[in-house]
Amino acid sequence: MAIKLNWGFGITVAITLFCGGIITLVYSSFQQPIYMVSENYYADEIKYQEKIEHMKNVATLSSKPTLKFLKEEKKVILTLPKDTSVTKGNIHFFRPSDSRMDFNSELTNNELNAWQFNALRMQPGLWKVKINWKDPSNKEFYSEHTLVVPE
Repeated sequence: MAIKLNWGFGITVAITLFCGGIITLVYSSFQQPIYMVSENYYADEIKYQEKIEHMKNVATLSSKPTLKFLKEEKKVILTLPKDTSVTKGNIHFFRPSDSRMDFNSELTNNELNAWQFNALRMQPGLWKVKINWKDPSNKEFYSEHTLVVPE
């Protein structure tokens, strides 16, 4: 004897499978880690106008800061224009995909306006590099660069 299925049973099965699929997607999305760009995201956004002013200061320099990745030596080289000098500064290596890999280094006064950073801990992939510094007249500068570390 064959079982006869009517259309009401089919709709019930379809809705049940759909709801089960949605519940599975919601559960799996809550299991994914979320890395914030910054722990103080809102406070950083309020200060963004200051960054814009500091970026304008960089635009007044004779050339832009340069950032190079040397694959063989596993080093990052930062060179600032000759018409500026650093009294105090910071460079922030930011990994958009995993904030646990982020790190900072201080920039100190350097006559050559060039700094080397060890890149052994930098995993291959995309990195954002944020550089800020003050010159002797206390004028502040800010520059962002994208760096791709090859495999």
